Amino acid sequence: MLARVKWASVAVLLLAAVIGAWIVSYPDRDDPKNIRYVLWKNGLSAMDLNQAVYVLGRDPDGRARLINGKTETELRDRFGVVVRPSKASPWLRRCFENSDWKRADARFIRNTSLIVVFKNGRATNSWVFKPC
Repeated sequence: MLARVKWASVAVLLLAAVIGAWIVSYPDRDDPKNIRYVLWKNGLSAMDLNQAVYVLGRDPDGRARLINGKTETELRDRFGVVVRPSKASPWLRRCFENSDWKRADARFIRNTSLIVVFKNGRATNSWVFKPC
């Protein structure tokens, strides 16, 4: 019994050390390796959605995993707001209308420059519009 407690204590201390090292190694909240973002991305923690979407724009692998194959409803459930280009801000609307994707079925996530293209009702591609 005492051996189990000892091993459990060692495991908890080791886990705390790993988490502490992670927090110190990636303190920037805009870093896709920041612990809060990683926990949010995996559904383990809440995070400000505007901040999460900003970081998601810098995380192509995470973006593909969280967006591709999802329906508009699923994206709305995850991100709260999904905006058609015609309802987006004037800047985003102009970027979209001047892009190669202007005829695509597309949505912006949270009225940010993160755009998602749909085919047959499912997200197939996403990227961040650079200044246009």
